[in-house]
Amino acid sequence: DTLAGGGGNNTLIGGAGNDVIEGGSGNDRAVFSGAFGIDLIYNSSGTLTAEFTDVSFTGLSYSRSGEHLIIRVMGTSNYAVLVDYFSAPANWSVILNGSVEAIDPSSIANGTLPLGPIPLLGTALDDIIELTASEAAVQAGGGDDLIRSGAEQHAIDGGEGQDLVDYSGSATGVTVNLSNGTGSSGDAEGDTFTSVENVIGSSEADTLIGNGDSNFVAGGGGDDSISTGSGSDVVVDGDGADLINLGSGEDIVILTGSSYHTNGYVAFNVSSDTQVGTQVRINLEGLVRIEAVTDGGADADIVQLSDEGDVFFLHDAYSRFHSSIALTEDYVGNESIARFANIEEIRGMGGNDIIDLTSPDYSLAGIAMSIDGGEGNDVIWGSDADENISSGSGNDTIFGGSGNNILTGGAGADVFEFTRTSTDTSVSDFDISEGDTLRFYNAGGAVFDASSVVLTDIGILIHYIDSASGTAHDISIDLASSANDFSSTLPEILSALEIL
Repeated sequence: DTLAGGGGNNTLIGGAGNDVIEGGSGNDRAVFSGAFGIDLIYNSSGTLTAEFTDVSFTGLSYSRSGEHLIIRVMGTSNYAVLVDYFSAPANWSVILNGSVEAIDPSSIANGTLPLGPIPLLGTALDDIIELTASEAAVQAGGGDDLIRSGAEQHAIDGGEGQDLVDYSGSATGVTVNLSNGTGSSGDAEGDTFTSVENVIGSSEADTLIGNGDSNFVAGGGGDDSISTGSGSDVVVDGDGADLINLGSGEDIVILTGSSYHTNGYVAFNVSSDTQVGTQVRINLEGLVRIEAVTDGGADADIVQLSDEGDVFFLHDAYSRFHSSIALTEDYVGNESIARFANIEEIRGMGGNDIIDLTSPDYSLAGIAMSIDGGEGNDVIWGSDADENISSGSGNDTIFGGSGNNILTGGAGADVFEFTRTSTDTSVSDFDISEGDTLRFYNAGGAVFDASSVVLTDIGILIHYIDSASGTAHDISIDLASSANDFSSTLPEILSALEIL
């Protein structure tokens, strides 16, 4: 049994069996009678009396192990261990058959703990527990506890609540498997885990494995391998070229980036077999470089960027990859792989972000995605997926790609970009009064004609010529959800239209 006193003056009786008794903030009594087994007694912030009564014995024997007092009922196998007794002996007393025992610490010899090392007990609150060499085990109790494990081997029982084990102090990489409850390498060597839901890795290369609970997993520095189970998990990648594999469940991956791009690197709105790109290039200098590769697995998963100006690519051969990934040659001869798969939502958060999903090698066709640029002046380039793109506040640039897309600029002077493959794209909030622009690119052999623009009930129709074949084509762009919501005149539309 485990008995906890809490507040007030309590009497705690463990009975037969090996019990854990924890005094609270009051003046508590722990009563031992009969064959009570081997009990561990902890004192909290009050006083605690260990009272032995109705015991058949010839007396009590005392021994010491570190700060712990070991009391044995002579002639039996019954022990009571008063944990950390010698740290504050004035807060303890021992009563034998109604009489207070006089205990002289100087006369007590060293002994051996009957159950091995003493577990460190947490409370029902949110504890911060620092493990040292002397705590081979910890029982964190209730609450959402933070447990910092040192270099020694520890048996960690998180108890109730959402508990976190922290290896950020480890000088070498760790392997933590919450699924089978084992640790290895670095400070995790020999550690075991029960009822632990969350883990922080070291600043080196870690392997972190979640379980079926809703886990929080933070990789820290280094090139980490992170995988989660069936819960709704939160993963933070940290520095390094991380490999993140999410299981089932609706998960969130927070990509914080590892460094900053320098001059000479660009985002390129490139064409593919199914999509004509704008061919625009943007210098990436000073923007956050993200080196992680993420597979969302089953269910609806979210990638969330930082509050800085980030660059998030589908196709990025500039940056490093985790060493375990098998790469293939891309269209320019670089070794690469798609930076994400099975992701249904991208959140840009703060900063002036570039989200570039264009690629001639990697397709997102058939996927429904939601992309939110957040605050800042963002550039969002879509793909062949069906995308709902909202750029948030700021003066943003949005290219929907060749999927079935809805573009929402939000507040600010936004630029909506189109090529000849933008045939299923609509703009939900085109607002000339805010300075919004419709920009068409003569790319992929298309030659757009501004003089051909006519109004429809809810938008415009624009004409282009295929320069290779000479044939004419029309693209319809919806600028409102209904005729009642569309009031722009043709001169107003033409004033906001650009052809490049």
